[in-house]
Amino acid sequence: MWLASLALRRPYRTPPEVTAHLLLPLALLWGAGDPKTSSGTFGLGVAFYAAAAFADHRRGRTGGAAARFLYPAAFLFPVWGLYLLARFYPHLPQTHFGVLLLLLSPVLFILARLLRRVQPADAFPAYLAAYACAIAGTAVVSADRPLLALALLWDMGLALVSAWVLKGPAWGYPAAACPAGALLLALAERKFPPDWRGLWLVGLAAAYLLIAWALRRLPIRRYAPPWMIVAYTVLALGLPVAGYEPLAAAWTFGAAAVLYGLSAFWLREPLLLMPAMGLAPVPYIVALDRTGWIPWADWGLALWPGILAAGGLGWVLERYLGDRAPFPWESPGRWLPEAARRLVGWWPLAPYLVAALGVVTAIAWSWDFPLRRMLAFLLAALACGWALAHFRRRGWLVALLAAVHGAWWSAVAGAALGLIPLPSPWPARLGDPAWRAFAFLPVTLLMALGGLAVQRRWGEAPPFGERRMAWPGWSRPFFWFLLWDVAAVQMVGVRNAHPGTLISLAHAVLLAALAMVWGRKSLAWGAAALGFVALVERLFWVAAPETDVPVALALLALAYGTVGYWMEYLRRGRKGTRFWDVLEEPLEVGGQILAATAIAWALAAGLEVWRWLVRALLGYPFPTGEDILLVQMVVLVLALTGLMYLAASLVRRWYWRGYGAVAMLLIAWSLEWFLVWGRREVQWYAVPAGLYLLGVGWLEWRQGRRTLGRWIDRLAVLLLLGTSFYQSLAEANGWPYGLLMGAEGLLLVWWGSARRQRQFLYIGTMGVVLAVTGQLLRQLFTVTNAWIAFGVPGLVILAVVIWIERRLEYLRAVSEEWKARLEKWE
Repeated sequence: MWLASLALRRPYRTPPEVTAHLLLPLALLWGAGDPKTSSGTFGLGVAFYAAAAFADHRRGRTGGAAARFLYPAAFLFPVWGLYLLARFYPHLPQTHFGVLLLLLSPVLFILARLLRRVQPADAFPAYLAAYACAIAGTAVVSADRPLLALALLWDMGLALVSAWVLKGPAWGYPAAACPAGALLLALAERKFPPDWRGLWLVGLAAAYLLIAWALRRLPIRRYAPPWMIVAYTVLALGLPVAGYEPLAAAWTFGAAAVLYGLSAFWLREPLLLMPAMGLAPVPYIVALDRTGWIPWADWGLALWPGILAAGGLGWVLERYLGDRAPFPWESPGRWLPEAARRLVGWWPLAPYLVAALGVVTAIAWSWDFPLRRMLAFLLAALACGWALAHFRRRGWLVALLAAVHGAWWSAVAGAALGLIPLPSPWPARLGDPAWRAFAFLPVTLLMALGGLAVQRRWGEAPPFGERRMAWPGWSRPFFWFLLWDVAAVQMVGVRNAHPGTLISLAHAVLLAALAMVWGRKSLAWGAAALGFVALVERLFWVAAPETDVPVALALLALAYGTVGYWMEYLRRGRKGTRFWDVLEEPLEVGGQILAATAIAWALAAGLEVWRWLVRALLGYPFPTGEDILLVQMVVLVLALTGLMYLAASLVRRWYWRGYGAVAMLLIAWSLEWFLVWGRREVQWYAVPAGLYLLGVGWLEWRQGRRTLGRWIDRLAVLLLLGTSFYQSLAEANGWPYGLLMGAEGLLLVWWGSARRQRQFLYIGTMGVVLAVTGQLLRQLFTVTNAWIAFGVPGLVILAVVIWIERRLEYLRAVSEEWKARLEKWE
């Protein structure tokens, strides 16, 4: 029908042609199950489509339209060959059909080259059929492993021929990939150990890189990239294959590292040093594992030769190939581009990274062994010190300080286990976390001294003020670690009151020193607060009873207040300030707060004391046993806070507070002697109270409040002379009290002359006269009559003295008048 259509003209030719093209596929499918029939039909089909293509060419068609019937002809040709083989050799195994397809692929390739001479578009169907035959043949022979390896090599040859003939570098990819599969199949067929197959792949990658190196040196360098890409792919695939057996991994990873390193220098690509340096530690670790004389515990330290080698390589690369351009820290927008540029273009990056990771790994490997961990941290500190001097970046200073902390912490842990000889009982103590925190105080002090030294050396400002000042500066890392140390050690130290007390005290002294250096009052307040914390921990340490708490608060208040007001006293009249002036206000205010707290606590806890005092005055028995402790607590609190308030009053010239302070001291004196010691002698209380009142009267006189001062002086005189006069007459053996009254009178005479006040002269003289007269006459009267004979006249005399003092000017005028009258007499 198709041949008949050739004889017809165009309008009548189309129906028979279309019918012929529709009937041919049906004919091919109809006999597809019978090799004898299909060997004929498919051959006729090939001839039909070839003739149709020839006819199109004869009709003047060009391009893809002329080659339309060559596609079915080219693809039916290998199928026809399969049917022929099945017809004449029906018992052949399946793999033979694959071999046939593989053999037909170059035939079709040659046919394509011949058709290309007719018209370039005619070659494309034959090329497709050739490559399809190669792929299909490879798939068919896959059941036979040796034959599959040969098929892959055959495919490699076809790809190489295609690259040469078609001038296409992309054919290098399948040409390079097929031998890798063939190699793996051959190794599996020969029962080669799986762990060692990766090394063969690395060797194949090395061969590919040699091929690429050769191609790059020839004019055909554009054919090199496929071999290089496949080489690195095969190299990456070979690494996990060898990762299960140590020795195989060592050889494989080591060879891969060498290839990556050589490639980096060959291609001038620093990025390739990343996998090279990343793979290099594997053979190093395997070598350590196979070295029997290095125990597991020392592996972390045994890494240091490799760390030094990596660091040395980085230094060499930096010196000869590196770029030391500064990183643009001041321009955040350039951080990412600059980091990417250094990642792909800075030669020393990979060795330095491996060295840094090696330092961390060495520490982690030695973690369970305190002494080795200490050495690892010390070596890390030395490495960070070199990096700090080399790179001049504060991040390395942070790492250095962290390594110093780790080394000291490891040393403390080793001492706790007895690995470092220490005198007893320190090894047992260091088993307690609180004592370990106490042992960390030298590092805290080192951070403070180091930060201050660096701050002074570089002339940096204190780390306060604006937020941006918290980090810029070489001293800031020291101070950040100092803050962390103080906070961490303080929190851990509270778990045990004994070391906690020492820790809080040391931190208080440290903060006080920093406050004076930097002039920061907030640090002074912190020091004062830590002093209070140390006191509380001390009370817990000694298991102090409740009665000791207000006493301890009062003692601390006395210490704070005395030092603070002494500083204020020294500051007066002085030009400028001193570094210790920053402590003045926190100590003064802290002392006042602690004193008020101690007094409130003592009064709340010692309410019974005042009831006991009233009972004792009424003649009831004194308190005994534990009650005495409560009395002594109140006495000590009053005495200590009284001394603190007295110091404040003297410096600030607070007269009324001074009166109260001395009154507190007198009350404390009286309670101690009366309730504790049982002293009922009145003079033990009257003499101090009288002297106190004399002093208050003098101070009030100086302040201009003379009326109040006079009444206070009269009360003092009555208390001194009245009690002595009464006891000199009322007591059976009263002459000592008479002597005391005479001495008090002489004291008043001296006091009057010193103050230039005649009332004390009169009263003192009268007191001496009454003391002498009373002792001469006391034998004439009984004790009962003494109240009438001496008590009443004494009161009358005292009243007369007071009246004379108040009417002194009037009496002076009367005496002058009488003196004038008497002069007229004879």
